[in-house]
Amino acid sequence: MATLQTSPQRTLLAEQPTIRRSLQQLRRGILVYVCSEFVLLALLAMAGWFLAVFLVDYGLFLLAGVDYVRDGSEGARAGVGVFLFRASWWTVLCATAVYLVAQRFLYRLLVPFRPEALALILERRFPQVLEERLVTAVELADPQTAERYGYSYRLVQYTAQSAEERLHHIPVRRVFNWARLRRLFLGGLGLWASVAALAYFATEWTATCWERNVVWKNRHWPLRVMLMLPDFAQQPRRGVPSGGEMPVRVFAWVNVVRTEDPSYPSGWRPATWADLFPDLENTSDPVARERQQIWELQPPVGPHTWLHILPDSWRLLTLDEVEARHKAMSAQQLRSEAIENLGELGRAVVDYLLPRIADRLAQASETERSLAQPDEETLRWLPKSWHDWSLVEIHDHLRFARRLTSDEVQRRLHSLRRPAGVPEDTALCLMSGWSPLAPPLLTTSTIQQIAWTNGWAEQLPPLTWSSSDWRDLPASWHNLAAAELERRLTQASEHYSLLALGRAVNAQLGELFKELERRADQRHWGRRIYYRRLHVYDQITLEYEELLTEEERRRIRAQVERLPVNRTPGSFEYRYEFRRIERPRRFRVFAGDAVTPWYHIDVRPLPTLRELLRWHREPGYLHNSSDWVERGPIVTALEGGQEIRFDAPIGSQIRLLARTTKPLQALEIALQDQRETDFYAALASQALLHGIFGHPASPFALSANAHTLHFYETRNPFVQQLHFSAGSDEFRVWLRPLRAEELRLVLRFTDNEGIRNSRRLTIVPQPDNEPEFQYANFEIVRREAITPRAIIPFSGLVRDDNGLTEVYYEVTVIQSDGKPLDGPTRIPLRTLNSAITLDSLEHLDLGTGEGLTRWTQPRTVRGGIGNRSVARILPLRTVGSVLASPATALAPLLLAGPLALLQPPVLEPVVEHEFRYEMRPLGAPFLTAQDEFLLTELVPRNVTVPDPNKPGKTITKPLEPPYRLVVRLVAVDNRMTVGTNDQLDREPQRTVYHAAFEFNVVTENDLLIEESRREEEIRERCDNILAKLTRIRDDLVKMRNEAEQLDEDRALRFARDCEDAQRNVSDCRDLVQREIIRDLRLIYRELWFNRVPQKELDRLDEKICRPLEQLVRDGDQFDLTQESIALLAQRLRNERQRVSPANFDPAVVQINLLIERFHKIIQEIKGLIEYAKALEILRDLIKAQERINELLKQTYEKRKREELQP
Repeated sequence: MATLQTSPQRTLLAEQPTIRRSLQQLRRGILVYVCSEFVLLALLAMAGWFLAVFLVDYGLFLLAGVDYVRDGSEGARAGVGVFLFRASWWTVLCATAVYLVAQRFLYRLLVPFRPEALALILERRFPQVLEERLVTAVELADPQTAERYGYSYRLVQYTAQSAEERLHHIPVRRVFNWARLRRLFLGGLGLWASVAALAYFATEWTATCWERNVVWKNRHWPLRVMLMLPDFAQQPRRGVPSGGEMPVRVFAWVNVVRTEDPSYPSGWRPATWADLFPDLENTSDPVARERQQIWELQPPVGPHTWLHILPDSWRLLTLDEVEARHKAMSAQQLRSEAIENLGELGRAVVDYLLPRIADRLAQASETERSLAQPDEETLRWLPKSWHDWSLVEIHDHLRFARRLTSDEVQRRLHSLRRPAGVPEDTALCLMSGWSPLAPPLLTTSTIQQIAWTNGWAEQLPPLTWSSSDWRDLPASWHNLAAAELERRLTQASEHYSLLALGRAVNAQLGELFKELERRADQRHWGRRIYYRRLHVYDQITLEYEELLTEEERRRIRAQVERLPVNRTPGSFEYRYEFRRIERPRRFRVFAGDAVTPWYHIDVRPLPTLRELLRWHREPGYLHNSSDWVERGPIVTALEGGQEIRFDAPIGSQIRLLARTTKPLQALEIALQDQRETDFYAALASQALLHGIFGHPASPFALSANAHTLHFYETRNPFVQQLHFSAGSDEFRVWLRPLRAEELRLVLRFTDNEGIRNSRRLTIVPQPDNEPEFQYANFEIVRREAITPRAIIPFSGLVRDDNGLTEVYYEVTVIQSDGKPLDGPTRIPLRTLNSAITLDSLEHLDLGTGEGLTRWTQPRTVRGGIGNRSVARILPLRTVGSVLASPATALAPLLLAGPLALLQPPVLEPVVEHEFRYEMRPLGAPFLTAQDEFLLTELVPRNVTVPDPNKPGKTITKPLEPPYRLVVRLVAVDNRMTVGTNDQLDREPQRTVYHAAFEFNVVTENDLLIEESRREEEIRERCDNILAKLTRIRDDLVKMRNEAEQLDEDRALRFARDCEDAQRNVSDCRDLVQREIIRDLRLIYRELWFNRVPQKELDRLDEKICRPLEQLVRDGDQFDLTQESIALLAQRLRNERQRVSPANFDPAVVQINLLIERFHKIIQEIKGLIEYAKALEILRDLIKAQERINELLKQTYEKRKREELQP
């Protein structure tokens, strides 16, 4: 506070102490008044600010349902509205505080109060008393000023004395307006009293306002109804595909407790069973501390036995869920779920009471057991009808309720009324059957039935019951009659024990919830609410609107629709489903004073695959390897609708890498068209098959099959491994080896918003097809007759998609009686794998002079499309091995014969092999390196017959013709399958050509006899040619005889006849060259392939074939004959009548020579035919002699037997 600053005023105040005291008293009064007013105004402002905030905040919520904390926490600018609302109120409060502190307090304290101002205050407050004397004395107290202006200073002193005298009669405190301070005090007192009353009678709402607006906690106003949407709890915005559906579940909370958990912004959470019985000793757990603060639930609303009575699954539920079940179980008409819940409660009570009662009975003596009564704790959980029972009866009934179901009770009732036969009845029937007299048969079941009919069941026990029927029944029932037992069982069936126990516990639950309701309704004055029971409406309102774009909002207005949603009976849940959502929309739910925030449903694209890469781990034999071969990455085409298809070889292990368009929350890989009934159908068919065919291991096989089927139905057996993490857009799948059936999988995606989609994945297995023969046939030889040493040329084409490992002949020897000789012989194809022995090759004339060299050098076999190289082979192992190591190569020959020299194929993959015998000119070699043939000498044909010289002994000798050879062509590929531990096991496929080639094997003589028939036909044609040549010669001789009287006309006629003769000779030459020689060479070739004796071949070749070839050669006899006749015809045309008979002689001579040579060849053919006929006669004679010898032998044996007979 400032003081007087001029020395004249201080002098005056020192001279007039009364004036000084009055001014000082006024200065102190001003200080007290300013401070008092500041305090009252500050208190009044704070109380008014809090009340104003409370009234505005709660008024908006109460009247309009607006909660700025709840409503401002949603949307893109969540929290901005909350901050602005709070900041505006705090701005008002801060502005008021600044005004009060700066203007109403600091400014008044810091401004100096001069004596003139203080005197003026007194003058204005008491003008009639002071009459301006005080202000005059204070302002004119300076003597220098008085001297300067010329007024009397003594008069000023007098005025000061007069003012001092009057100040004695003035109360300085009356200067201030103390009534204003009283009014401020009363107003502030009223406001603070209102705040105090509000805080006492509405503690919860006052504290909530304090937390919301002062402490700035995001606390919602307490509601009478609290709704929760569990599907939107984590994310208020969910997506659906276009045209999809969105189910909405709304839960109404009933029993709630206070919580500080930030996941519950309202500050309330559903009460759990643990909240009713908190752990008072645990102070470290925040949840435990929260439960200890719930004073409404102290003391506990029920005994701690509830923690053991309820089933374990129930103790994890909220009180709302338990109460909903209680209401459902208390209804007049129980649903199936309510009956199940009652049974579950009953079983829990039995599990709790039965061991305790059993322990109590075990500790009691025999006398005490019969007199033991249940205590109050036990009776609490039992039906009222059980309260009069003894502890033993209660124990028996608990066992009865625990072990016997309603079906078991019905079965026992049925056996009472309709008794079945017992073993004693069977014995009685047998004894009556053995008795000579037929006594009346009264079995136990018959007596029981008569007792029910005649009313004896009241005294007769159930005679047909066995010990198993009495098991689990109370011991007190064992002495009851059948009628009483029926009444007890009927009562137990109608009032099922477990259900009765469950109803008793349900009644206790009702009392517990009534107590909770009573505690929730008690006064909460001066205390915050920690437990509440909220109201539940039977119907709520769902409001929704479709969201429009900015352009659409300019044209149309969004339509808001409100729909009533009813509560699901027996629960606190409301269900609604949005259908066919085509546009984004938002919705909220109203119920009483509760309104949920806006929840948004957006139309989102479906999650699907955007990239699919795969790696194939394929069996190596498909890629010319003996181990697994990795292929990839392979990009899979996704443009094909909902189904993705690709091919893969059978046995491949496929690894997939997939990337989706959206992050996924869940991924499921299942089988397409998988049904639960498939499991049972497979089991039934398996059991039926075992029942039809029978097998000692049927139960084990059925069990194993059931286990396998269960594995296939409950898991995807084709998925070996899956790597996926929630929230990722990538996953990896390892599949098991691909089988022969199509693998039809379905990939089900669920993104983070719950949108589901699926893609079908079909993997088409590429089977390793069996080798396929395009064609196959034999050449040259005839199947009607071949020799045992024949060479059979073959032609054919075999293909395989991956590779051939073996192509061979499968030769079966069929004896004359139709029985096969041993098993078939396998002889590999020579062009693919040599099967020719050394001895056989040495006797083959290949016509090139190369000998064995052509069979020992590696060569490339070409065939198929484009004459491409398909294999590089070593045709014959035998020769090379013998040259390198004779002992090693010939050692197997001693043990297994010539076939031991065969080698397995060591090839590059052969996908196509063509073997053929090409028809060559007559003079070309019969066999070349490219020809394929079967050497029949390699077929073992030894038979075991009795030794005629040594009775009882057998000898082995070659099979004598006739017999048959059945030749089949077989191809084997290089297929491999996946075995245990992913090992590749060789499992080739075998294909047999559809046609079997049968050859009749005869002797060489029989073959010559057969060929003689063809030679006979050739001889007839040669005779015709010879006759034709003879006629030509006769015509020439006739023309020469008539040439002596030759004129011009006759000469021209002879010329024409000569020309005709020339043409006839040419035709004969062509016929011989085109048919005769060809047919003879074919016979020769066939005989060569049948390997007849060389002398027979030489005779046909040197005596017939070569002379004929020489005869038709250019410049030889046919050619000379044609030239001579042509020269004669030309001369006749030119010289005509001048031609002499001598000019005909050259033509006649040449044709005579031709006829002579041709006739000689025909004689050779006749000689062959006659030789064959002689062989045929000899064969017939030998057969006749053999038949005679057989008849003689039979006659001799017959006579010998007759002589030995007595």
